[in-house]
Amino acid sequence: MESDIGTARSAAIPGHEISGKTGTSQSNVSVAFVGSTPEYTASVMVENPNFAQDVGGFGGDKGAQIWHDAMLPILSGHPTADFPPADRRYLGRLAGLSGGGCTFRVGNLQQPCS
Repeated sequence: MESDIGTARSAAIPGHEISGKTGTSQSNVSVAFVGSTPEYTASVMVENPNFAQDVGGFGGDKGAQIWHDAMLPILSGHPTADFPPADRRYLGRLAGLSGGGCTFRVGNLQQPCS
């Protein structure tokens, strides 16, 4: 939610680390957003279960905004923990690194690792 290249900035809640994944089907007949904090994970799916209909929007706007609106009262009541650092063994493989390197950027954010 904090990356300058993220598509779901509307899910951001100040003071809380949030990770998420968006989804939009062909012709926008469904949009989805799954968001997580270190304590909670919740998902949103918007679709017409009776027939294929453009539901408008994308997972990063409509789905993320619904998630934000549902989670805001829950998260506003208390602080959440930070996500733990990524495991160097997996992050290195993902970033194509070898030799124990640990630099992985997503837009303007650098993923720390242990």
